[in-house]
Amino acid sequence: SILIVIVFVNLIFKADKKLKFYNLLMLIVLTGSVILAPQVSINRYIFIIFYFILNFISYMISKSKYNIEENLKKSKLKYQKLIDNMEAGFAYHKIIKDKKNNVVDYIFLQINKEFEKITGLKRENIIGRKASEVLEVDIKKEWLSIYEDVSLGGSINKTRHYFKHLDKWYSEVTYSQENNSFATIFYDITEHKKLEESLKIKSKEYETIFNNTGDAIFLLKVKDGNFIYQSLNNTHENLTGLVSQEIKGKSPSQIFGKELAQKLKFNYQSCVNKKATITYEEELDLPIGIKHWQTKLSPVIIDNRVFK
Repeated sequence: SILIVIVFVNLIFKADKKLKFYNLLMLIVLTGSVILAPQVSINRYIFIIFYFILNFISYMISKSKYNIEENLKKSKLKYQKLIDNMEAGFAYHKIIKDKKNNVVDYIFLQINKEFEKITGLKRENIIGRKASEVLEVDIKKEWLSIYEDVSLGGSINKTRHYFKHLDKWYSEVTYSQENNSFATIFYDITEHKKLEESLKIKSKEYETIFNNTGDAIFLLKVKDGNFIYQSLNNTHENLTGLVSQEIKGKSPSQIFGKELAQKLKFNYQSCVNKKATITYEEELDLPIGIKHWQTKLSPVIIDNRVFK
């Protein structure tokens, strides 16, 4: 009777379906043996031994299964913590295909906190929804082509995107670990792009002024005590006969010879040592003849070092 109670309790509380089935079968057999053959105990002893052997094996299997499930839970937790604490935005997606098997959209399945911070999109508003619905735009074909190639081929793609809806630029790495899905890791590079555009504009402005001023201007790179010509403006080329492309990357001695180069380098070094603008007169033997110049050297200083 005690054994029947034990089996009955195990039947109720065992979570594993197979164990429940074994305990139900044992309960039927034991109850039947008590009712039909109350005086015969040897069969019950066999059932008792079999029962405990079966439960021991079941216990070992359940323990092993439990350990595996716990390890999986811990791994998923670590993985989730890693994603949530990334300094980059992370999103996991599933692609959507049409009847012709063409990728037409994708669904957000998972995002991290940085994704919300970078994009301003909240988890509760986008998980399970199509990208076209979330971004309120038609997804560009070139993007879908990239995501399709990655999700099917397992390759890694690096690119930059501009999202008009968010008015932001992102540097994005796309990869896939299983078919028909892909993950993206991305950074907000909007400020970087603005800086790039600003530098392009300033560079263009500088180039315009450099090549259209009436003064002859040359740029000289200073490195480890050496002086290397970088460029001449249009006025300098016209007045000297020198060509910017021909002198670029060359030293004074390569262009003017050792004797004149020593005089030039003396003045260049004086400007570097003083870290200030200097003015002087000089006579130069140039391709168009001997010319007298009033030269002004102005150092370009960064971190207290003259580099031009």
